[in-house]
Amino acid sequence: MHNACNEAIPNYNKSITTKSTGNPFGEKNISEASKITKEKHALWKNGGAPKDKNNPLKSQLTTAKRLLRKAHRQAYASQREKLANQIMTASSSDNKLFHKLLRTQRSDGNRFTKTLRRDNQMAETNEDILHMWTDYFYELSNPDYKQDFDYEKYELSTLQNTIIEKDRKGKAKIEPIREEEIHDAVKRLKTENPQISMEYQPNTTKTLRLSFYRSYCISSIQ
Repeated sequence: MHNACNEAIPNYNKSITTKSTGNPFGEKNISEASKITKEKHALWKNGGAPKDKNNPLKSQLTTAKRLLRKAHRQAYASQREKLANQIMTASSSDNKLFHKLLRTQRSDGNRFTKTLRRDNQMAETNEDILHMWTDYFYELSNPDYKQDFDYEKYELSTLQNTIIEKDRKGKAKIEPIREEEIHDAVKRLKTENPQISMEYQPNTTKTLRLSFYRSYCISSIQ
């Protein structure tokens, strides 16, 4: 049917084509600005990632990001201007452009994150959002240990993880503690602490049995 209409009507379903000059929608400017931003971000990160706005590395990175956002805005403006010109000069029989406009109006736009906020910072472009996530995970992997940091909890957690890791890798057989070892420990305890009376000896033996079993498990794994 379309072939018959094309043969019968010269201007049937004819779309307006425009010749593009240079990189479309300022892709060259975006590429150059993105490259500079990545270089400045690498220098800022290698320089200790300073947060002070007066720091030269931070200032240069902020300027590079600002220029990148400007390049993106100019590209989007050029794209909208081109589409507006196509609409103004389009033929009434241009069905392709008509359906393109319908899809644009009915679509919900970009499904990706458009804006990302962290503390007092705002990221609105893909490059800025990527850098913000990079900074976040960098700070997460390099914590700033302050004076109120719970070092005891940190050491216990590290020891626990080390024991679990060695246990999973080694799978060493843990021998149960012998009765003779418990009696020897009780004798040493009574010698070092003569105030322990005989009436508390059964409870002491049970406690020592559990303590020795735990300590033996840990020492065997290590």
